Amino acid sequence: MKRYIYIFVIIMMTQLMGCSGKKTEEKENQILCDKFELVTKVKDSTLNLSVDTDLPNNTVVMVSISRSYLRNDNSTTYSENYFSERSTIGKWKSEHNISIADEVWKTALRNRQESVSRSGYSLGIKSIDVESISDKITASMVVPINQPDPKFGDRNKNLTGKAITVFTLAAPTFEEIHLALKSKNGRRIEP
Repeated sequence: MKRYIYIFVIIMMTQLMGCSGKKTEEKENQILCDKFELVTKVKDSTLNLSVDTDLPNNTVVMVSISRSYLRNDNSTTYSENYFSERSTIGKWKSEHNISIADEVWKTALRNRQESVSRSGYSLGIKSIDVESISDKITASMVVPINQPDPKFGDRNKNLTGKAITVFTLAAPTFEEIHLALKSKNGRRIEP
């Protein structure tokens, strides 16, 4: 009887070592992301933004702050950026102050309108006439596919964890938040 227990214990130890060795090997090939939270605070016309995450500091991230609008000629929702940047997670772990003043967005929209009026004519778009502007701002951070760090693997196949969601193009994204804007006199802000 003792002999059988001894053999059973040795077999179990061998299996456990084999499994744990395999899991360790798999973990070494994976980038784990169980936490990805945008930390935001709005004060006056400034958005304070940072990220709280367990991703490596060298992870490339696309950061954008945008606001959407509807055009007069169709019902599609379009957006224009207050801010857009390709950066690293390490940079965004500290707080950044981004202007969300109406004038910043209006200037970006005017630039888009001028660009379309110059080049859009060949596409059949004569102008961008805005019907309405959202009273919300969207802050997003996206970890694009094909990270420069080879540890992420082809198309981020080694990126795993509770905080990962995948678009149909296999680009992991983490979180979008909507911040309500204070409009003057409770009226919609016009361009």
